[in-house]
Amino acid sequence: MKNILKKIILLIVLISTVSCKNIDTQTIIKENKLEDKIIKTKPVKTKNKDKIIKTIITKSKTELAVDKFIDLPEIKNASLGIKVVNLETNKTLFELDPNKSLVPASNMKILTGAAALEILGKDYRFKTTLAYDGKIDSKGTLNGNIYIIGGGDPTLGSRYLVAKNPIWITTEEKKKQMEFLNTWVEEIKTIGIKKINGNIITDPSYYPDATLSKTWEWGDLRYTFASKPSGLTFLDNSIRLTLTKDGKEIKTTVSPTYANTIIDNRAITNDKNSSQITLVASPYTNKITILGTMNRSKISYNTVMPDPASALGTIFSQVLEEQGIKNNKNISIDKFKKNKNKKTFIYTQYSPELGEILSYMNKYSVNLFAEHLKIEVEKKSYRTIKNYWNKYISTKGLYIYDGSGLSRYDGVTPNTIVEVFKHMKDSTNFSSFYDSLAEPGKNGTFQDFQKETVLVDNLHGKSGTLTGIKSYGGYIHNIDGDLLAFSIIINHHGMSNSKISKELEKIMESIYYLK
Repeated sequence: MKNILKKIILLIVLISTVSCKNIDTQTIIKENKLEDKIIKTKPVKTKNKDKIIKTIITKSKTELAVDKFIDLPEIKNASLGIKVVNLETNKTLFELDPNKSLVPASNMKILTGAAALEILGKDYRFKTTLAYDGKIDSKGTLNGNIYIIGGGDPTLGSRYLVAKNPIWITTEEKKKQMEFLNTWVEEIKTIGIKKINGNIITDPSYYPDATLSKTWEWGDLRYTFASKPSGLTFLDNSIRLTLTKDGKEIKTTVSPTYANTIIDNRAITNDKNSSQITLVASPYTNKITILGTMNRSKISYNTVMPDPASALGTIFSQVLEEQGIKNNKNISIDKFKKNKNKKTFIYTQYSPELGEILSYMNKYSVNLFAEHLKIEVEKKSYRTIKNYWNKYISTKGLYIYDGSGLSRYDGVTPNTIVEVFKHMKDSTNFSSFYDSLAEPGKNGTFQDFQKETVLVDNLHGKSGTLTGIKSYGGYIHNIDGDLLAFSIIINHHGMSNSKISKELEKIMESIYYLK
């Protein structure tokens, strides 16, 4: 009843304004939801005298929230793009520069993950294979080699499969990471092998050597979020490097100790109040260089494991010894197919299904998983991810240089992101895709959202973060229960990550009220 009265009053105002003589400016009424009204008055010159015209502008909560956001001093020189679509009606509810190509950060994973689901299927599994060559004699001695053949599994020994909180993995959870090796040993025992008179040979050649994006920043390559994908990825391709000050000397230790990593320590001690240590992880080498000065007694860093295939071979040799299977402890890397000896397969280790891998990737924004999915999609389909999306949506302004969004060469428009969400809404894989996204206050990168917010139980989304870049995209059930798809991308903002996240959270809350 109240809404009908409001419409009658607005109609009366419109009719009375139009009927005024000698007035050449009409009342402007926006037919958006009456969340707020701004009434402006201005004089208009006529033949007789000035008339005062009242212009009524109604703005939605989202328009008001965006207006307030772009008035912030840190946003004045930023580039911002937004689009919101009601997927029930296909009506665009709000947009601001939706065709502007922007660096998406980890919102690139939306395109990568969705394409992987559509091409590979939610039940797809990666595999790692054990095999041997030579012969097993009557005493159980294998006069030959054991092979570990990689199949691109990003989850082999991954913390994401065992840890309640992957950021802070416990000692017990670390033990669970290695349990698959016990299974391998049991399979080797089952076929009668008691001793290995040969080598442990690892084969990561399933993926080509040049899998690291050439557009990643050099300074990022030391961080675990820039771990290089491998045909034989292991322990998330990460290590723990610890520096210990001993007088004027700095000692270094690597965990796990069997990681094949060369440490070039050039750091020196000082007596100042601060330590300034820089790690340089050169791509395609096993070397990590330590630079800078150190005054603290001990500092530890998580950094990249340069040679996961060698590390896996070494620890497997140790586990075999511990469980009674002696071996020569000779580890080598070779291509399984190029070895001319006849081989016998022992066991195949399967990864979790793709739907589960995608859930870890999206909720915790795991770059390594995304890079594996991109390579696997392009390997299996013989086409790029962009070529795949070209068939279904507009890809104007889409530039893909990696699968994770770590590259600042990547570009995508809010319109394209929303088109991907629309496409997946009509896909048989929608449930897997939707469930893979983070939820406010529950898990992953949305864990720190406000607990008392309309977004709880209504938002499934993906965040993206690089210095000066923030993005959010996903699905929101609005106040009427309709499913909306949205994309927000901002480049070159001047805020801290926590502040920009809170400001954009306000905009996402306002989207909940759009109809």
